[in-house]
Amino acid sequence: MPATIECRRLRCSFPTGDAPALNDVTFSLPPGSVTLLIGQSGAGKSTLLHALAGLLADNVQSLRQGEIDIASHDPQRLPAARRAALVGLVQQSPDTQICTTTVESEVAFGLENLAIESSEIDRRIDEALRLVGLQELRQRYVTQLSGGQRQRLVLAAVLAMRPDILLLDEPLSQLDPGAAAQFLAAIDNLPEGGPTIVVAEHRTVAWRERADQLLVLKEGRLTANLPRDDYAAWDAELWQLRAQDSSVRSKQTAPGASLVEVDRLTFTFDRRRSAVLNDVSFRAHAGERIALLGANGSGKSTLLAILAGLHEPQSGTLKFLGAAAVGLVRQNPDTQLFCRTVRDELAFAPRHAGCSRDEIGERVRDAAERFELTRLLARSPLLLSQGERLRVAVAATFTMRASILLLDEPTTGQDPRHEAQLMHTLTDAVATGGPPQTLIFSTHDLQVARLYSDRVIVLDEGRIIADSAPEPAIEAFEACLRGMVARERGP
Repeated sequence: MPATIECRRLRCSFPTGDAPALNDVTFSLPPGSVTLLIGQSGAGKSTLLHALAGLLADNVQSLRQGEIDIASHDPQRLPAARRAALVGLVQQSPDTQICTTTVESEVAFGLENLAIESSEIDRRIDEALRLVGLQELRQRYVTQLSGGQRQRLVLAAVLAMRPDILLLDEPLSQLDPGAAAQFLAAIDNLPEGGPTIVVAEHRTVAWRERADQLLVLKEGRLTANLPRDDYAAWDAELWQLRAQDSSVRSKQTAPGASLVEVDRLTFTFDRRRSAVLNDVSFRAHAGERIALLGANGSGKSTLLAILAGLHEPQSGTLKFLGAAAVGLVRQNPDTQLFCRTVRDELAFAPRHAGCSRDEIGERVRDAAERFELTRLLARSPLLLSQGERLRVAVAATFTMRASILLLDEPTTGQDPRHEAQLMHTLTDAVATGGPPQTLIFSTHDLQVARLYSDRVIVLDEGRIIADSAPEPAIEAFEACLRGMVARERGP
Protein backbone atom coordinates (compact mmCIF):
# COMPACT_ATOMS: atom_id res chain seq x y z
CA MET A 1 0.00 0.00 0.00
CA PRO A 2 1.28 3.51 -0.75
CA ALA A 3 2.31 5.58 2.25
CA THR A 4 2.52 9.24 3.21
CA ILE A 5 6.01 10.73 3.49
CA GLU A 6 6.54 13.43 6.10
CA CYS A 7 9.85 15.23 6.43
CA ARG A 8 10.24 17.88 9.14
CA ARG A 9 13.25 20.19 9.52
CA LEU A 10 15.63 17.53 8.25
CA ARG A 11 19.30 18.40 8.51
CA CYS A 12 22.14 16.07 7.44
CA SER A 13 25.84 16.83 7.66
CA PHE A 14 28.83 14.84 6.46
CA PRO A 15 31.95 14.87 8.65
CA THR A 16 34.13 16.44 5.94
CA GLY A 17 31.52 18.78 4.48
CA ASP A 18 31.86 22.54 4.64
CA ALA A 19 28.08 22.98 4.94
CA PRO A 20 25.12 20.68 5.69
CA ALA A 21 24.16 18.42 2.80
CA LEU A 22 20.52 19.04 3.80
CA ASN A 23 19.39 22.01 5.84
CA ASP A 24 15.92 22.53 7.35
CA VAL A 25 14.08 20.46 4.72
CA THR A 26 10.34 20.14 5.35
CA PHE A 27 7.64 18.68 3.08
CA SER A 28 4.70 16.26 2.96
CA LEU A 29 3.92 13.86 0.10
CA PRO A 30 0.50 12.16 -0.11
CA PRO A 31 0.17 8.38 -0.59
CA GLY A 32 0.31 7.18 -4.18
CA SER A 33 1.78 10.44 -5.48
CA VAL A 34 4.70 10.87 -7.88
CA THR A 35 7.16 13.61 -6.90
CA LEU A 36 9.94 14.98 -9.12
CA LEU A 37 13.03 16.12 -7.19
CA ILE A 38 15.37 18.48 -9.06
CA GLY A 39 18.48 20.52 -8.36
CA GLN A 40 22.03 20.95 -9.62
CA SER A 41 24.70 18.33 -8.95
CA GLY A 42 25.60 18.44 -5.26
CA ALA A 43 22.31 20.06 -4.23
CA GLY A 44 21.50 17.16 -1.87
CA LYS A 45 19.10 15.05 -3.95
CA SER A 46 20.83 11.69 -3.38
CA THR A 47 21.37 12.48 0.30
CA LEU A 48 17.65 13.15 0.71
CA LEU A 49 16.71 9.88 -1.01
CA HIS A 50 19.17 7.93 1.16
CA ALA A 51 17.76 9.59 4.25
CA LEU A 52 14.21 8.65 3.23
CA ALA A 53 15.40 5.08 2.62
CA GLY A 54 17.07 4.91 6.05
CA LEU A 55 20.40 4.12 4.44
CA LEU A 56 22.67 6.84 5.75
CA ALA A 57 25.73 5.32 7.43
CA ASP A 58 25.89 5.21 11.22
CA ASN A 59 28.42 8.04 11.49
CA VAL A 60 26.19 10.20 9.29
CA GLN A 61 23.05 9.22 11.19
CA SER A 62 24.57 10.74 14.34
CA LEU A 63 24.76 14.05 12.46
CA ARG A 64 21.14 13.85 11.31
CA GLN A 65 18.56 16.10 12.90
CA GLY A 66 14.85 16.50 12.28
CA GLU A 67 12.16 13.90 11.62
CA ILE A 68 11.22 11.49 8.86
CA ASP A 69 7.84 9.77 9.14
CA ILE A 70 6.83 7.09 6.62
CA ALA A 71 3.70 5.17 7.65
CA SER A 72 4.43 6.16 11.28
CA HIS A 73 8.03 4.89 11.06
CA ASP A 74 11.46 6.46 10.75
CA PRO A 75 13.15 4.06 8.28
CA GLN A 76 16.57 4.60 9.88
CA ARG A 77 15.29 3.02 13.11
CA LEU A 78 13.69 -0.05 11.53
CA PRO A 79 15.31 -3.51 11.22
CA ALA A 80 16.71 -4.10 7.74
CA ALA A 81 13.97 -6.55 6.66
CA ARG A 82 11.14 -4.23 7.75
CA ARG A 83 12.84 -1.27 6.13
CA ALA A 84 13.26 -3.13 2.80
CA ALA A 85 9.56 -3.93 2.73
CA LEU A 86 8.67 -0.31 3.47
CA VAL A 87 11.07 1.63 1.21
CA GLY A 88 12.82 0.59 -2.02
CA LEU A 89 15.67 2.63 -3.51
CA VAL A 90 17.03 2.39 -7.06
CA GLN A 91 20.40 4.13 -6.92
CA GLN A 92 22.24 6.05 -9.63
CA SER A 93 24.76 3.28 -10.26
CA PRO A 94 23.26 -0.22 -10.48
CA ASP A 95 26.62 -1.84 -9.73
CA THR A 96 26.50 -0.53 -6.15
CA GLN A 97 23.26 -2.46 -5.60
CA ILE A 98 23.75 -5.76 -7.42
CA CYS A 99 25.10 -8.52 -5.19
CA THR A 100 24.50 -11.84 -6.99
CA THR A 101 25.63 -13.43 -10.26
CA THR A 102 22.47 -14.00 -12.30
CA VAL A 103 19.34 -12.03 -13.17
CA GLU A 104 17.10 -14.58 -11.47
CA SER A 105 19.13 -14.74 -8.26
CA GLU A 106 19.31 -10.95 -8.03
CA VAL A 107 15.52 -10.55 -8.05
CA ALA A 108 15.19 -13.49 -5.65
CA PHE A 109 17.76 -12.14 -3.19
CA GLY A 110 15.57 -9.63 -1.37
CA LEU A 111 12.56 -11.95 -1.41
CA GLU A 112 14.56 -14.78 0.15
CA ASN A 113 15.78 -12.45 2.88
CA LEU A 114 12.16 -11.50 3.57
CA ALA A 115 11.38 -15.23 4.00
CA ILE A 116 8.87 -15.29 1.12
CA GLU A 117 7.74 -18.82 0.14
CA SER A 118 9.56 -20.31 -2.87
CA SER A 119 6.45 -20.58 -5.07
CA GLU A 120 5.63 -16.92 -4.43
CA ILE A 121 9.26 -15.95 -5.10
CA ASP A 122 9.13 -17.64 -8.51
CA ARG A 123 5.88 -15.86 -9.36
CA ARG A 124 7.22 -12.46 -8.28
CA ILE A 125 10.42 -12.94 -10.30
CA ASP A 126 8.37 -13.55 -13.46
CA GLU A 127 6.12 -10.59 -12.72
CA ALA A 128 8.98 -8.15 -12.00
CA LEU A 129 11.11 -9.18 -14.98
CA ARG A 130 8.13 -8.96 -17.31
CA LEU A 131 7.33 -5.51 -15.98
CA VAL A 132 10.82 -4.17 -16.85
CA GLY A 133 11.22 -6.14 -20.09
CA LEU A 134 13.93 -8.57 -18.94
CA GLN A 135 11.95 -11.80 -18.87
CA GLU A 136 14.03 -13.27 -21.72
CA LEU A 137 17.23 -12.71 -19.71
CA ARG A 138 16.18 -14.55 -16.54
CA GLN A 139 19.11 -17.02 -16.70
CA ARG A 140 21.68 -14.48 -17.92
CA TYR A 141 24.79 -13.65 -15.87
CA VAL A 142 24.76 -10.10 -14.56
CA THR A 143 28.23 -9.50 -16.01
CA GLN A 144 26.76 -10.05 -19.48
CA LEU A 145 24.21 -7.26 -19.10
CA SER A 146 24.66 -3.70 -20.33
CA GLY A 147 24.54 -0.80 -17.90
CA GLY A 148 20.95 -0.03 -18.87
CA GLN A 149 19.88 -3.65 -18.45
CA ARG A 150 21.49 -3.73 -15.00
CA GLN A 151 19.57 -0.59 -14.09
CA ARG A 152 16.28 -2.23 -15.06
CA LEU A 153 17.33 -5.35 -13.13
CA VAL A 154 17.75 -3.30 -9.95
CA LEU A 155 14.28 -1.83 -10.49
CA ALA A 156 12.85 -5.35 -10.88
CA ALA A 157 14.56 -6.52 -7.68
CA VAL A 158 13.11 -3.58 -5.75
CA LEU A 159 9.62 -3.87 -7.24
CA ALA A 160 9.51 -7.58 -6.44
CA MET A 161 9.58 -6.70 -2.73
CA ARG A 162 6.49 -4.49 -3.23
CA PRO A 163 7.61 -1.54 -1.10
CA ASP A 164 5.21 1.18 0.02
CA ILE A 165 7.69 3.85 -1.11
CA LEU A 166 9.77 3.74 -4.32
CA LEU A 167 12.75 6.10 -4.53
CA LEU A 168 14.48 6.53 -7.91
CA ASP A 169 17.87 8.26 -8.20
CA GLU A 170 18.58 9.28 -11.82
CA PRO A 171 16.86 6.14 -13.16
CA LEU A 172 17.08 7.15 -16.85
CA SER A 173 20.72 8.25 -16.83
CA GLN A 174 22.14 5.08 -18.42
CA LEU A 175 19.21 4.11 -20.62
CA ASP A 176 18.93 4.50 -24.37
CA PRO A 177 15.65 6.08 -25.59
CA GLY A 178 14.01 2.70 -26.14
CA ALA A 179 15.08 1.34 -22.75
CA ALA A 180 14.04 4.61 -21.08
CA ALA A 181 10.58 4.25 -22.63
CA GLN A 182 10.46 0.67 -21.33
CA PHE A 183 11.50 1.82 -17.84
CA LEU A 184 8.81 4.51 -17.85
CA ALA A 185 6.25 2.01 -19.11
CA ALA A 186 7.11 -0.21 -16.13
CA ILE A 187 6.37 2.72 -13.82
CA ASP A 188 3.15 3.54 -15.69
CA ASN A 189 2.02 -0.10 -15.49
CA LEU A 190 2.39 -0.41 -11.73
CA PRO A 191 -0.89 -1.74 -10.36
CA GLU A 192 -3.52 0.46 -8.74
CA GLY A 193 -2.52 1.21 -5.18
CA GLY A 194 1.17 1.03 -6.09
CA PRO A 195 3.93 2.78 -4.17
CA THR A 196 4.41 6.48 -3.47
CA ILE A 197 7.23 7.52 -5.83
CA VAL A 198 9.99 10.12 -5.44
CA VAL A 199 12.33 10.49 -8.42
CA ALA A 200 15.48 12.61 -8.62
CA GLU A 201 16.20 13.30 -12.27
CA HIS A 202 18.00 15.70 -14.61
CA ARG A 203 16.15 14.33 -17.66
CA THR A 204 12.93 16.00 -16.54
CA VAL A 205 10.87 15.93 -19.75
CA ALA A 206 9.81 12.31 -19.27
CA TRP A 207 8.56 12.98 -15.75
CA ARG A 208 6.89 16.31 -16.46
CA GLU A 209 3.44 14.82 -17.11
CA ARG A 210 3.80 11.96 -14.64
CA ALA A 211 4.63 13.94 -11.50
CA ASP A 212 2.07 15.36 -9.07
CA GLN A 213 4.55 17.52 -7.18
CA LEU A 214 7.89 19.26 -7.77
CA LEU A 215 10.54 19.66 -5.06
CA VAL A 216 13.55 21.89 -5.78
CA LEU A 217 16.78 21.66 -3.77
CA LYS A 218 19.51 24.27 -3.87
CA GLU A 219 22.65 23.86 -1.75
CA GLY A 220 20.80 21.55 0.63
CA ARG A 221 17.74 23.74 1.13
CA LEU A 222 14.24 23.19 -0.23
CA THR A 223 13.61 26.30 -2.31
CA ALA A 224 10.32 25.28 -3.95
CA ASN A 225 7.50 22.82 -3.28
CA LEU A 226 5.00 23.09 -6.13
CA PRO A 227 1.77 21.21 -6.94
CA ARG A 228 1.04 19.77 -10.37
CA ASP A 229 -1.33 22.55 -11.42
CA ASP A 230 1.21 25.35 -10.91
CA TYR A 231 2.57 25.01 -14.44
CA ALA A 232 4.11 28.48 -14.71
CA ALA A 233 6.17 28.00 -11.55
CA TRP A 234 7.23 24.51 -12.68
CA ASP A 235 8.43 25.84 -16.02
CA ALA A 236 10.38 28.61 -14.30
CA GLU A 237 12.17 26.12 -12.02
CA LEU A 238 12.94 23.67 -14.83
CA TRP A 239 14.23 26.53 -16.98
CA GLN A 240 16.80 27.37 -14.32
CA LEU A 241 18.41 23.94 -14.86
CA ARG A 242 18.70 24.29 -18.63
CA ALA A 243 22.05 25.02 -20.19
CA GLN A 244 22.28 28.70 -21.09
CA ASP A 245 24.12 28.00 -24.34
CA SER A 246 22.56 24.68 -25.30
CA SER A 247 21.83 25.89 -28.82
CA VAL A 248 25.47 26.74 -29.60
CA ARG A 249 27.62 24.04 -31.17
CA SER A 250 31.25 23.73 -30.16
CA LYS A 251 33.95 25.00 -32.51
CA GLN A 252 34.37 22.90 -35.65
CA THR A 253 37.77 21.56 -36.72
CA ALA A 254 39.02 19.76 -39.76
CA PRO A 255 40.17 16.16 -39.12
CA GLY A 256 43.93 15.76 -38.94
CA ALA A 257 46.21 12.74 -38.87
CA SER A 258 44.81 9.31 -38.07
CA LEU A 259 45.51 8.38 -34.42
CA VAL A 260 43.80 5.00 -34.15
CA GLU A 261 42.80 2.42 -36.74
CA VAL A 262 40.35 -0.42 -36.03
CA ASP A 263 40.05 -3.11 -38.69
CA ARG A 264 37.47 -5.97 -38.64
CA LEU A 265 37.57 -6.22 -34.87
CA THR A 266 35.55 -9.02 -33.21
CA PHE A 267 35.12 -9.65 -29.50
CA THR A 268 33.06 -11.97 -27.29
CA PHE A 269 33.01 -12.55 -23.55
CA ASP A 270 31.71 -16.10 -23.98
CA ARG A 271 32.35 -18.11 -27.15
CA ARG A 272 29.05 -19.94 -26.60
CA ARG A 273 27.18 -16.66 -27.18
CA SER A 274 27.08 -14.25 -30.09
CA ALA A 275 29.86 -11.71 -30.46
CA VAL A 276 29.56 -8.44 -28.52
CA LEU A 277 31.46 -6.71 -31.35
CA ASN A 278 31.45 -8.10 -34.88
CA ASP A 279 33.62 -6.96 -37.80
CA VAL A 280 34.02 -3.39 -36.49
CA SER A 281 36.19 -1.07 -38.58
CA PHE A 282 36.85 2.69 -38.37
CA ARG A 283 39.58 5.30 -38.06
CA ALA A 284 39.70 8.18 -35.59
CA HIS A 285 41.64 11.33 -36.40
CA ALA A 286 43.09 14.27 -34.52
CA GLY A 287 40.50 17.04 -34.18
CA GLU A 288 37.49 14.68 -34.19
CA ARG A 289 34.75 14.54 -31.54
CA ILE A 290 33.05 11.18 -32.08
CA ALA A 291 29.81 10.14 -30.40
CA LEU A 292 28.96 6.45 -30.05
CA LEU A 293 25.24 5.69 -30.20
CA GLY A 294 23.46 2.39 -29.75
CA ALA A 295 20.86 0.64 -27.66
CA ASN A 296 21.83 -0.83 -24.29
CA GLY A 297 23.92 -3.92 -24.99
CA SER A 298 24.98 -2.84 -28.50
CA GLY A 299 28.68 -2.90 -27.59
CA LYS A 300 29.54 0.75 -26.90
CA SER A 301 31.18 0.24 -23.48
CA THR A 302 33.00 -2.86 -24.71
CA LEU A 303 34.42 -0.97 -27.68
CA LEU A 304 35.70 1.81 -25.43
CA ALA A 305 37.25 -0.75 -23.05
CA ILE A 306 39.06 -2.43 -25.97
CA LEU A 307 40.36 0.94 -27.20
CA ALA A 308 41.67 1.54 -23.67
CA GLY A 309 43.45 -1.83 -23.66
CA LEU A 310 41.23 -3.49 -21.05
CA HIS A 311 40.16 -6.36 -23.37
CA GLU A 312 41.92 -8.24 -26.17
CA PRO A 313 39.84 -8.77 -29.32
CA GLN A 314 39.51 -12.33 -30.63
CA SER A 315 40.23 -11.20 -34.18
CA GLY A 316 40.93 -8.07 -36.16
CA THR A 317 43.52 -5.38 -35.51
CA LEU A 318 43.75 -2.29 -33.33
CA LYS A 319 46.57 0.08 -34.19
CA PHE A 320 47.61 3.34 -32.51
CA LEU A 321 49.72 5.65 -34.65
CA GLY A 322 52.52 7.76 -33.28
CA ALA A 323 52.77 8.13 -29.51
CA ALA A 324 49.03 8.12 -28.94
CA ALA A 325 48.21 7.78 -25.23
CA VAL A 326 44.68 6.79 -24.20
CA GLY A 327 42.60 7.80 -21.18
CA LEU A 328 39.24 6.24 -20.24
CA VAL A 329 36.45 7.44 -17.94
CA ARG A 330 33.99 4.61 -17.30
CA GLN A 331 30.23 4.76 -16.69
CA ASN A 332 30.62 4.33 -12.94
CA PRO A 333 33.17 6.88 -11.68
CA ASP A 334 33.51 5.05 -8.36
CA THR A 335 35.59 2.35 -10.07
CA GLN A 336 38.27 4.98 -10.75
CA LEU A 337 38.34 6.98 -7.52
CA PHE A 338 40.67 5.72 -4.81
CA CYS A 339 42.54 8.70 -3.30
CA ARG A 340 41.77 10.47 -0.03
CA THR A 341 41.06 13.86 -1.59
CA VAL A 342 40.02 15.33 -4.93
CA ARG A 343 43.41 17.06 -5.10
CA ASP A 344 45.18 13.70 -4.81
CA GLU A 345 42.95 12.20 -7.52
CA LEU A 346 43.87 14.99 -9.94
CA ALA A 347 47.56 14.74 -9.05
CA PHE A 348 47.79 10.96 -9.36
CA ALA A 349 48.42 10.64 -13.12
CA PRO A 350 51.01 13.42 -13.53
CA ARG A 351 52.78 12.33 -10.33
CA HIS A 352 53.18 8.77 -11.62
CA ALA A 353 54.21 10.08 -15.02
CA GLY A 354 57.22 11.66 -13.30
CA CYS A 355 56.14 15.29 -13.66
CA SER A 356 57.82 17.94 -11.51
CA ARG A 357 56.03 19.33 -8.47
CA ASP A 358 55.38 22.60 -10.30
CA GLU A 359 53.97 20.77 -13.34
CA ILE A 360 51.72 18.62 -11.11
CA GLY A 361 50.43 21.72 -9.33
CA GLU A 362 49.77 23.49 -12.64
CA ARG A 363 47.83 20.52 -14.06
CA VAL A 364 45.74 20.14 -10.90
CA ARG A 365 44.84 23.84 -10.83
CA ASP A 366 44.01 23.83 -14.56
CA ALA A 367 41.76 20.76 -14.35
CA ALA A 368 40.06 21.94 -11.14
CA GLU A 369 39.18 25.27 -12.79
CA ARG A 370 38.02 23.70 -16.05
CA PHE A 371 35.65 21.26 -14.32
CA GLU A 372 34.53 23.50 -11.41
CA LEU A 373 36.23 21.45 -8.70
CA THR A 374 38.40 24.09 -7.01
CA ARG A 375 36.18 24.35 -3.92
CA LEU A 376 36.15 20.56 -3.60
CA LEU A 377 39.92 19.89 -3.74
CA ALA A 378 40.19 19.08 -0.01
CA ARG A 379 37.07 16.87 0.03
CA SER A 380 36.95 13.08 -0.15
CA PRO A 381 35.72 12.22 -3.67
CA LEU A 382 33.51 9.40 -2.39
CA LEU A 383 31.50 11.85 -0.27
CA LEU A 384 30.53 13.95 -3.29
CA SER A 385 27.40 13.64 -5.42
CA GLN A 386 27.54 11.30 -8.41
CA GLY A 387 27.69 14.24 -10.80
CA GLU A 388 30.62 15.71 -8.87
CA ARG A 389 32.36 12.31 -8.68
CA LEU A 390 32.06 11.96 -12.44
CA ARG A 391 33.62 15.38 -12.96
CA VAL A 392 36.46 14.36 -10.64
CA ALA A 393 37.04 11.17 -12.68
CA VAL A 394 37.03 13.19 -15.92
CA ALA A 395 39.38 15.79 -14.47
CA ALA A 396 41.73 13.12 -13.09
CA THR A 397 41.92 11.52 -16.54
CA PHE A 398 42.29 14.95 -18.16
CA THR A 399 45.48 15.57 -16.14
CA MET A 400 47.08 12.61 -17.98
CA ARG A 401 47.16 14.85 -21.05
CA ALA A 402 46.27 11.81 -23.16
CA SER A 403 45.99 12.34 -26.91
CA ILE A 404 42.83 10.17 -27.08
CA LEU A 405 40.16 10.57 -24.39
CA LEU A 406 37.38 7.98 -24.11
CA LEU A 407 34.25 8.74 -22.11
CA ASP A 408 31.48 6.25 -21.32
CA GLU A 409 28.25 8.21 -20.68
CA PRO A 410 30.03 11.41 -19.54
CA THR A 411 26.85 13.36 -18.76
CA THR A 412 25.43 10.84 -16.24
CA GLY A 413 24.32 12.65 -13.08
CA GLN A 414 25.06 16.10 -14.52
CA ASP A 415 22.54 18.90 -14.32
CA PRO A 416 22.18 20.77 -17.65
CA ARG A 417 24.57 23.58 -16.68
CA HIS A 418 27.37 21.23 -15.62
CA GLU A 419 26.67 18.98 -18.61
CA ALA A 420 27.20 21.91 -20.97
CA GLN A 421 30.26 23.11 -19.05
CA LEU A 422 31.89 19.66 -19.06
CA MET A 423 31.22 18.90 -22.71
CA HIS A 424 32.25 22.37 -23.91
CA THR A 425 35.49 22.09 -21.97
CA LEU A 426 36.38 18.77 -23.59
CA THR A 427 35.22 19.49 -27.14
CA ASP A 428 36.82 22.91 -27.18
CA ALA A 429 40.10 21.37 -25.97
CA VAL A 430 40.01 19.10 -29.02
CA ALA A 431 39.12 22.01 -31.32
CA THR A 432 42.13 24.01 -30.11
CA GLY A 433 44.64 21.19 -30.66
CA GLY A 434 44.35 19.33 -27.36
CA PRO A 435 45.14 17.50 -25.34
CA PRO A 436 43.08 15.53 -25.96
CA GLN A 437 43.44 15.57 -29.71
CA THR A 438 40.55 13.14 -30.19
CA LEU A 439 37.42 12.65 -28.07
CA ILE A 440 35.27 9.52 -28.34
CA PHE A 441 32.22 9.36 -26.06
CA SER A 442 29.21 7.10 -25.75
CA THR A 443 25.85 8.65 -24.94
CA HIS A 444 22.14 7.91 -24.92
CA ASP A 445 21.30 11.61 -25.10
CA LEU A 446 20.73 12.49 -28.75
CA GLN A 447 20.93 16.22 -28.02
CA VAL A 448 24.40 15.75 -26.50
CA ALA A 449 25.45 13.89 -29.66
CA ARG A 450 24.07 16.70 -31.84
CA LEU A 451 25.71 19.51 -29.90
CA TYR A 452 29.13 18.12 -29.07
CA SER A 453 30.16 15.76 -31.86
CA ASP A 454 31.13 16.26 -35.48
CA ARG A 455 30.86 12.53 -36.24
CA VAL A 456 28.53 9.81 -34.97
CA ILE A 457 29.12 6.05 -35.06
CA VAL A 458 26.03 3.89 -34.47
CA LEU A 459 26.31 0.32 -33.16
CA ASP A 460 23.55 -2.27 -33.40
CA GLU A 461 24.15 -5.74 -31.92
CA GLY A 462 27.90 -5.23 -32.15
CA ARG A 463 28.03 -3.99 -35.76
CA ILE A 464 28.50 -0.47 -37.11
CA ILE A 465 25.34 0.47 -39.03
CA ALA A 466 26.14 4.17 -39.50
CA ASP A 467 29.26 6.34 -39.44
CA SER A 468 28.70 9.90 -40.63
CA ALA A 469 27.95 13.49 -39.68
CA PRO A 470 25.62 13.66 -36.64
CA GLU A 471 22.19 14.17 -38.21
CA PRO A 472 22.07 11.29 -40.73
CA ALA A 473 23.64 8.91 -38.20
CA ILE A 474 21.10 9.92 -35.54
CA GLU A 475 18.31 9.31 -38.06
CA ALA A 476 19.72 5.81 -38.67
CA PHE A 477 19.82 5.21 -34.90
CA GLU A 478 16.21 6.31 -34.47
CA ALA A 479 15.14 4.02 -37.32
CA CYS A 480 17.01 1.18 -35.62
CA LEU A 481 15.14 1.86 -32.36
CA ARG A 482 11.80 1.88 -34.16
CA GLY A 483 12.67 -1.50 -35.66
CA MET A 484 13.55 -2.90 -32.22
CA VAL A 485 10.23 -1.72 -30.79
CA ALA A 486 8.34 -3.26 -33.71
CA ARG A 487 10.13 -6.60 -33.25
CA GLU A 488 9.35 -6.63 -29.52
CA ARG A 489 5.66 -5.95 -30.16
CA GLY A 490 5.50 -8.75 -32.70
CA PRO A 491 3.06 -9.09 -35.59
